[in-house]
Amino acid sequence: MENAQRGSLAAMEPTTSQHHTPVRFRRVAAGLSIAVASVIAASSAAALEFPDPPRPLLPSAAAPLASRSDEPARFRILREGMRGQDVTALQRELARRQISVAADGDFGPGTRRGVRIQQNRFGVRASGVASAGFQQRLGLAPTYRDGAADVLEGARYLREFPVIGEYRYSDDYEAPRPQGRHDGNDIIAPKGTPVVAVADGTIQRVTPIETSRGGISVWQLDEEGNSYFFAHLDGIVTGLSAGDPVRAGQRIGSVGNTGDARGGVHHLHFEIHPGDGPSINPYPELRALDPAVDPLGASLARSAS
Repeated sequence: MENAQRGSLAAMEPTTSQHHTPVRFRRVAAGLSIAVASVIAASSAAALEFPDPPRPLLPSAAAPLASRSDEPARFRILREGMRGQDVTALQRELARRQISVAADGDFGPGTRRGVRIQQNRFGVRASGVASAGFQQRLGLAPTYRDGAADVLEGARYLREFPVIGEYRYSDDYEAPRPQGRHDGNDIIAPKGTPVVAVADGTIQRVTPIETSRGGISVWQLDEEGNSYFFAHLDGIVTGLSAGDPVRAGQRIGSVGNTGDARGGVHHLHFEIHPGDGPSINPYPELRALDPAVDPLGASLARSAS
């Protein structure tokens, strides 16, 4: 490099030429040339090094990763075979109520037995399944966000079984009736058994007197636009009217045999209408909340209107 610099300087020395550039100026220019050459050489040497790969940019506190934290939390319907923090919370609450349950987060036979004990204490059907209403009654807080794959474990629409107490039901959707196709499931229960809202939402319509085949009835609309029909009621909760907000598990009426069920078996005729459209079979939803099926209930439901 030193020889090269000297060569450059030599090239800048005065020679016999027709151009008479001052010697001092040529020497200053030669000095600048040496400085530039030094910078280029240093840059070339640095270019031969292998720098560390660039690190990925991490999200800052001002730009958090996308999450569902802004969506309302919901209850999972808890049943045997499930695991999770909400199962642990359920087990701890049962233990606090002097029910022998291990708080291991595993919903096994022991937890199912504990749920049944508490359901008996509440005076409701001992299904062994912890519905949203049951967990609310225990004072537990919802922890799952809507859209989680396992929020409901098979129940797409219902958050609570529509009848609280002793009942029987079967898959009698589209069973033959004198009036035509049966658009719902009949849940057989004693007269006066509580009927509750099956999801959070509003009361869509109330029929407090027997003016149609459904008799005394209620239509409920949930927060996703799905509607539910409760028919043949014995009565409606005092003051309940269209537009009122309701929560899953909130009582709205009681089982009866009004309308074209007059004189027959007391039961709730229950329908699900996704998107407020045509009905679907409620049976899979009911089964997700309470898998118990009584053969007697099946025969009674088939004969109910």
